[in-house]
Amino acid sequence: MEPDMTRRSYALWLVPSGDLRRRLARTIRRLSRAYATPSFPPHVTLASRIAGPRQEVLAKAAQLAREIPPLTLRLTGIEGRNEYFRCLVARVGPNKALRQAHRLAKRIFGLRAQRPFMPHLSLVYGDLAPSTKRKIIASLGKRFDVEFEVRHMDVVAIQGPPRQWRRVQSIHLTPPGRGGH
Repeated sequence: MEPDMTRRSYALWLVPSGDLRRRLARTIRRLSRAYATPSFPPHVTLASRIAGPRQEVLAKAAQLAREIPPLTLRLTGIEGRNEYFRCLVARVGPNKALRQAHRLAKRIFGLRAQRPFMPHLSLVYGDLAPSTKRKIIASLGKRFDVEFEVRHMDVVAIQGPPRQWRRVQSIHLTPPGRGGH
């Protein structure tokens, strides 16, 4: 059962681009069809459960993007978890710049930590049996050693179930020396 996401809420997503984005999107769609789970764009959530008027959220997101340089992220191992939105994930390897960006997002948006930051790229949302998750991991391989650069951040309205989520705006991250730190 999908969690109730009826409150006006936003998330900040770091999105891979190019061929990797297309490959990840195909994998997510294939798994979604095979296991009757929601499909969604590939992303690494920087922050979520952001409340407020749309224009205020967009202004703060633009401020944040001016302070974050493009990031290089590495997907590592795949694991199953007992959480709807983290049912099957590719973990993001240790990354100091990503953790700093997350802390900055929390400060700018006044977010309290709901749980520890666990950078990941979800492959499946849902409530699948542990045996099903093991089967999927076996088909994909436990290692997911992929590195990619993130050059923009999407602001996503996350009202309702995942099929109703909509990108509100995509904002370029500022390269060093061009208005950021």
